[in-house]
Amino acid sequence: SPYPLILVALGDRDPAWLGDLAHRLAVRPMNSEAEYTFISELARMAGCPIPTTDSLVEGWAERISTARWHRGSGRRVPLVDLLRCDPHVAVLAPRLFEMPELPSQIGWYDTPESLDQWPAALCALAAEGVLDRSHLVERCVARLVRGGKTGDQRFFLTVLQQL
Repeated sequence: SPYPLILVALGDRDPAWLGDLAHRLAVRPMNSEAEYTFISELARMAGCPIPTTDSLVEGWAERISTARWHRGSGRRVPLVDLLRCDPHVAVLAPRLFEMPELPSQIGWYDTPESLDQWPAALCALAAEGVLDRSHLVERCVARLVRGGKTGDQRFFLTVLQQL
């Protein structure tokens, strides 16, 4: 990926310019988790909040979902632990409940009560106070009332039942 080299080249730029660039890039469709990492790092360098566009949230979800499999230790890290350590979880996780459609990585799970699956992991973070439980309940109900894809609806119902 060329992104690390680009970040080095932009290292001496004005933070306001870097923040503007991060927010402009975040509205574009993302093709890989590397783009999320690049924009996240631009926002960090700028000292500005991370953008919360649908594209960026999709990139974040992909990075989190695949990070479980790419750790150097050889052991798989539970999803809840990855989310708990993520610096943007409190801002980006609630956005999942506001997107027109869930990212594909979120809606796939076989054991919803497992802390290695998105529904239970998000509920555990709400129980710990990392995420606002009342906001998640409200967003689940709103999504269920609004309707949508069967898989998305199943996800929101599962989260609501676990909250």
